[in-house]
Amino acid sequence: MLFTVSHSPYHCDLSALLRLVTSEDAILFLQDGVMAVLKNSESLNLLLK
Repeated sequence: MLFTVSHSPYHCDLSALLRLVTSEDAILFLQDGVMAVLKNSESLNLLLK
């Protein structure tokens, strides 16, 4: 399944999303969602666990 994140990581629950995602899924970051994958961000560290 393809999940899209278009909201700032400060306005969405990435932890909840990660509970739903499996290794076969993909996450596409758009618009403000791109802030979640900025280098050294807290959100990126959460995603890489």
